Amino acid sequence: MSLNLGIFGGTFNPVHIGHLIIAEYVFSEFILDKIVFVPAYIPPHKSTEKITSAQHRLNMLKIALKNNKNFVYSEFEINQKTKSYTINTLKNFYNKNHKLFLIIGDEWLNEFNTWYQYTKIFDYADLIVVRRTLLKPKIPGFLKKFKNQIHFSHNPLIEISSSMIRERLSQNKSVKYMLQDKVLKYIQKRKLYGTG
Repeated sequence: MSLNLGIFGGTFNPVHIGHLIIAEYVFSEFILDKIVFVPAYIPPHKSTEKITSAQHRLNMLKIALKNNKNFVYSEFEINQKTKSYTINTLKNFYNKNHKLFLIIGDEWLNEFNTWYQYTKIFDYADLIVVRRTLLKPKIPGFLKKFKNQIHFSHNPLIEISSSMIRERLSQNKSVKYMLQDKVLKYIQKRKLYGTG
């Protein structure tokens, strides 16, 4: 059976409602069959950032996705126990009977040439670019030859970020409605991000 699969990679440190709203919007906008959330073990662009353990981030993702049959998670990058390169992840999911769509934020578009083997990514997947600002994203020159494989979402802007949530938690400020209640309880129980 042929499937249209969205591949949604990220640190998910922690996963929040912004991630889920964007995924839900993209799922219906591009008529996908599944969205696969792929938490990174060590993201190449954030390798110096202090990141909560992969196991905690995966556990929170499992909690967040539990009641949505259209969303699944993959432990592929975590199981590699090394820096997570998108090209390797796409090769893992590639199947000639499926169509892969890599979901990225528009802030990465102008930096896409810094991604490992970025031109080969288009051998395996199209890009779905989600909006993070009101500015209309443009395809940079180095990606012009791939323009037919780059699709722009009309997603709503969700001004919530994992870094904002981590900062608020460390300052003992409310993050109600930014996270699912069960994810927040997981964080508090394990005293993550400076809670407790």
